[in-house]
Amino acid sequence: MKLPPLLPLCAWLVLSAPRPTLAADAVKTPAEAAAEKRRVELAKGLEGAKLKGFVVLSGDAFATRKAALDSKAPPRGLTIVDTSSRTGRSGSVWKVLSDDGQTLHIESLPGDRYGDSPTASGHCSDGAAQDPFRVRAHARRADLQAVLVKPVKEDFADGTGFELAPGVVVDVPLLPLRGGLAVTASGLRFEAKVPLSAIGFSYAAVESFPVKRARNEWTGIGATFDDTRPPAPKYSSVADNVPIYLNDEVFGTARELIPDLREVQSTVSRTDEELLELSSPCLRLRVLGRSASGRLGGGGAVGLGGLGLREKRYAISKGSTAYYPDGSLAGEATGGKTVLGEGTEIGNRRCYRLAVGVAEMLCFASASIDEVK
Repeated sequence: MKLPPLLPLCAWLVLSAPRPTLAADAVKTPAEAAAEKRRVELAKGLEGAKLKGFVVLSGDAFATRKAALDSKAPPRGLTIVDTSSRTGRSGSVWKVLSDDGQTLHIESLPGDRYGDSPTASGHCSDGAAQDPFRVRAHARRADLQAVLVKPVKEDFADGTGFELAPGVVVDVPLLPLRGGLAVTASGLRFEAKVPLSAIGFSYAAVESFPVKRARNEWTGIGATFDDTRPPAPKYSSVADNVPIYLNDEVFGTARELIPDLREVQSTVSRTDEELLELSSPCLRLRVLGRSASGRLGGGGAVGLGGLGLREKRYAISKGSTAYYPDGSLAGEATGGKTVLGEGTEIGNRRCYRLAVGVAEMLCFASASIDEVK
């Protein structure tokens, strides 16, 4: 039988038409689907509260409220994470100035660009301003990470345990082994039983744990080679290449711990192992392992880099006003005299890309900065 002339054309159009494809996030494993459901439920349970104190922001802040509201970027806040990798990073901590329900007006806190402990200020996340400037910016609520609003503690039958301070970041684990949530504290990520009442999107104040540092802090980065001060005294540290155990499971080794946590606060000897108490400002651990005596070696002097030998240099004094490229007020310089390169001239201002937690450049009136001869 001869096909009507339109039928082959219709068949060709059907076969040649692009086939619909499923969105990447539409195909999920059962574990991914369960974690996503839990993430949505947790986010919903945390909605509505007025935010004050301090927040942890994932990614950069925005120079203006309008830029935050107009952003089409996907939310970066509460996420699903893999706790099989022991190490983890959190966002940057900011001070809340105001909350209008959609966006927050926030102010940066100083970071610890060269130090060995990002939580030295007592917060459990590093400050956004790695360079010596304080800026005010805006953030979307959807980009805030969930945090502990009060201490959380767990003790286990083998004598080990941990305690977490307010400000520790909370996420949803992809494969929860104990039905808990994922916490990130002092560079470590692991599962913890956390009640909903202990979670929020802001925390009121720093409640850090005391840390005994027998090692001399000056021997860390920033010491000069001709320093005449005495060497750091010996102190007890977690033995290298010996596993440490938490809740009858291998928790990691000394190499995964920041310096604060490698220094042993106290020990209780057992038959063939030791119960070690380790502490940082936001994480207190009791683990089974071995201690050893050691010293923390120092490094060479450091300073602001990126200044070419032939490039003009400019000094920005403490208190100098910083502006965004559109002329709106951004903040001020907080260091002594900060020496930078030529930057970019915009109108009567000189602008620089700085590590302050905001993608936009910071600009300074040309009349307020001095060329370094």
